Amino acid sequence: MPAVVLLDTVGELGAAWGLADVGFTGGSLDGKRGGQSMIEPAGYGVPCVFGPHVWNFRAAARRLVEVGGAVMLKDATELETELAKLIADSDRRAQMGSTARDLVHRQQGATSRTLDVIDSVITSPVLTRAA
Repeated sequence: MPAVVLLDTVGELGAAWGLADVGFTGGSLDGKRGGQSMIEPAGYGVPCVFGPHVWNFRAAARRLVEVGGAVMLKDATELETELAKLIADSDRRAQMGSTARDLVHRQQGATSRTLDVIDSVITSPVLTRAA
């Protein structure tokens, strides 16, 4: 396996995150695109770095940084420094990755929980008598 895999084709990155030791989600440094999803690498347990321009994924980026599963960079200069630190520190990568994956897993199941609430309302005795 090569040391670096660079992908630039729509649709192939989601399946490749599982190969990564660390990830950078693009479109977040230049202020033009609002960033790419950091949820995908986080779900694979990949520690992620991204720039400050993440308006497409603002809440996810904030939560990942808050729990320690990702690092938000100020600019491109910090990218090289932070990647070098993460590559050199396997314990930190493992901790960040685990934290990121746990956060994503805790957020899963919203559809099922919503359906449970709807079901409880629909089958409620109060609603049944009103019909």
